[in-house]
Formats: sequence, structure tokens, C-alpha cells
Amino acid sequence: MGHISKQLAIYVCLLFCFIPYTMIATFYPKIAESKGIPYWLIGLVFSADPLAALFSSFFLSKYMIKIGRKKILLSGLFLSAFSMFILSPIEVVDKNLMLSLSFLSRIIAGMSAACVMVAGDSVFVSDYPDDVEKMVGRYEAVSGLGMIIGPLVGIVLYLESLLIELIAFGGLILLTIPGISLMLGNFRDYVVENHKMNYLELFCKPKIMLDLGVNISVMACYGFLIPNLEIHLLNMGFSHWQMSLCFALLTFSYMVFSIYTNWLFQKLDARSTIFIGFLLIALSFLMLSPWKVIFPTKLDIILASLPIMGLGQAMIYCKKYLVPIYPHMIQTSLEYGYSKDDVLVDSLSGLSNMALDAGEIIGPIISGGLISLFGFENTGTLTAFTYAAYGLVYLFGSGLFSKWISNKKTVIPIIELE
Repeated sequence: MGHISKQLAIYVCLLFCFIPYTMIATFYPKIAESKGIPYWLIGLVFSADPLAALFSSFFLSKYMIKIGRKKILLSGLFLSAFSMFILSPIEVVDKNLMLSLSFLSRIIAGMSAACVMVAGDSVFVSDYPDDVEKMVGRYEAVSGLGMIIGPLVGIVLYLESLLIELIAFGGLILLTIPGISLMLGNFRDYVVENHKMNYLELFCKPKIMLDLGVNISVMACYGFLIPNLEIHLLNMGFSHWQMSLCFALLTFSYMVFSIYTNWLFQKLDARSTIFIGFLLIALSFLMLSPWKVIFPTKLDIILASLPIMGLGQAMIYCKKYLVPIYPHMIQTSLEYGYSKDDVLVDSLSGLSNMALDAGEIIGPIISGGLISLFGFENTGTLTAFTYAAYGLVYLFGSGLFSKWISNKKTVIPIIELE
């Protein structure tokens, strides 16, 4: 099989990884609430997914060279299907069994996501170094498409028999595995120059840590929304269909902006784009709550917050300066003296996905606990100020502020000479 079929196979794997991620957000929180499960415990259930992915990413980044990328990708599909089978009876079991099945399902789903994302990232960077930006655009488009389809699939499943439909969906994933295996074909041999890789040393490099912190921030945003947005919108008077469309609006706007971010903001320095993205996410949380000091509690304000949040996420995450493991972290690693080979790519892929997982863990746990104590409005407002604060950290930590001052000093003498 050729390069196109291999790429298509990886995109299908990503699709089946991201559809369940947003799919369960349209029905699980309400079912859990109806069984008397509190917000904070719902948050823990959703955090089990990225927690499992975090540990799996660490393991995979170290041993992918021995296991093989193809086996890892196919294992991700199998685990995704298995997680659907385990989750299927949650409507018909009691509270305690539902919690047990939920945690087990989310742990397996996290392992699945780690397999697909770590191996997929590594293949894109190592096998297609000249087409990284093109691959990234497609990667984000497929991810966004999966997150758009997820809520729509979820609401359809919820209207029918959830038990049967989840089993059928898991079965569909299993049926694709032989075809995906054929499409992936054979992978090239590994190139190894970094025979000894100290992950902690690589992680502690200041510029690498700043990049990873941005990844954490983006996924913490999703981690906040996935377990909490459904109940918030239903409490605001939205129907299940309207609520699902709101999820789709957020992910659709993210997908569209992720494709066109480089074109829309090509004249802006990448660090400036990321800084503005943080401010937009802060604004969107103030509107989503909404923070009544500034915004009235109106439907159009809440709806407008979702595409603004999608734009902010795309500006942070998809600007070529900071796509996970791609040009910037690799270039930074080379500046620190590392050689560019498959070991470095696998290591950065693992670290990047671990940072994303950490954001998914932090988001549900902290937001669930704070909402239980202070309510959605106050928690959303606090989250908004937190994102604005990290934006300021990035402003100074990335050297962007120093660059602005330097440019200003350069412009002033020119004006004086004129």
C-alpha cells in the first residue's frame, strides 16, 4: 500500500479516537446525575481517560521502537471498541456498577487514545518531514470532524437503545481493523542516533516546558467543558438536540479555524497569535458562564462564546509555531544538542501527548469540584482569569514582550530621523 492509503488509515484511526471523546458528553453526565452521582465524581470519571492516556503515552514513547507503530495503531482501535462494549449497559445497572464500568471504560479509552495519537504523531513527523504543516492541517481537520460527529452520534444513541447502539458502534470499529491493517502496509526501519534519551532532562528544558504548558492549557479547556457543559446548557433551558448542536458548533468552529489559522494570521508573529488566543479563551469563558458583571444571561451571548472559544483554541494550538511535537519543539531540541531521529520524535510525541492528557485530567477534576462549591458562573469566571493570567506568563516567558519593546526602540529612532 502507498503513502495515501497509510495516511488515510491513520486519519480513520484518529476519527474513531475522537468520536467517542465528545460522544459520551451528550448523554453520560445526565445519566450519572439521574443516578445520584455528584459533579466532582463525574469529573473524576472523565479524568480517568486522560490519566490512563498519560501513563500509556510515557510507556509508548519509550517502547514504541520495540513494539512497532503499526501494532500500536491497531491496538488503539481494538481498545476503543472494547471501551464501547464496557460502557453500553450504564442505563440499566445500579449506581455502583455504573461507576465501576465507567471508570474501566474511560481507562481503556485513554489507552486507546494514547496508542493512536502517539503513534500517529510519530509517523507524521518522521515519515513526512517535508509535509508536516499539510499533515497537521489534515490531522486537526480530522480531529475536529470526529469531535463534531461525536455529539450528533451521541444524541442519536441516547434516543434509541443505548445498550444496543454502543455495542453496534464498538462492533463497527472492530470490523475496520483488518482493512486498516492492510492500508497501513509496512513501516520503514527506525533511524536511531540518540542512543540514550533522558526524558526528565528533555522535559525540563525551559522552552520545551513552555510549549508543553500551552498544550496543558488547551486540553484543560476541553476537560472543563466535556463533563460540565451538558448539564449547564440543560439547566439554561436547552433541549438535548440544542445542547448537542452547541457541542458541534464549538468543534466545527475549531475545525474551520484550525484549517485557516496560518492563512488568517500569517502576518502575525506566532507568539502574538498564541497570546491573543489565550485572551479569546478567557473572553469566551466570561460569556459562557455568563459573568453577569459584564454580560447579560442571554442565549445569543452563550452561543457566541462557543465559536470565540474555537477560534482561541485554534490560534493557540494550530499556529505552526506550536503544533504538538512539530517544528518548534523539534527545533528547540536540536538547539539543546539533540540529534533528529526517531527516538527524539517518539520522545517528543510522548511528552506532548502526556501534556495534553495532563490538561484533560486537570480540567474535569478542578472544574467539577469548583462547580460543586461555587456554581458554574463563578467557576467559569475564575477559569477566564486563569487563562488570561497564563497568557501573561506566555507573553513574558516566550520573549514576546521583549520583542515588542525591541521593535518599539527600533521604530522610534527611525521616526526621529525622518
